[in-house]
Amino acid sequence: MHIILKDVLKAVIAATLVVFIPKFADKNSYLSGIIGVMPMVSLTGFVFVFIEKGLDKAINYSQGAAFGMIPAALLYIGICIGLRYGFDLFASLGIGAGAWLLCTLIHQYCSHV
Repeated sequence: MHIILKDVLKAVIAATLVVFIPKFADKNSYLSGIIGVMPMVSLTGFVFVFIEKGLDKAINYSQGAAFGMIPAALLYIGICIGLRYGFDLFASLGIGAGAWLLCTLIHQYCSHV
């Protein structure tokens, strides 16, 4: 498959998820959050890494995705805590992003020691 077509396909898949998850939130915002963190994007990424880069890179990708779940969980927990305690959206996003970044840096440091 031509490289530009692969990139277009990736963008269409990502855009489709971004468009439809908020629409689903009109009916059930809690469930749309669960769907939003489902491994659809991760699995799509895994398939493309496997196809384009091979087995070894796909294995490394899946290990990184697995270890990335903890910082991702802290991202959402931080956002939720910020919003529940009355911080505005951007401050709450900053709290979550800060928790994610701190956890990611600790993980990277510990994995290279």
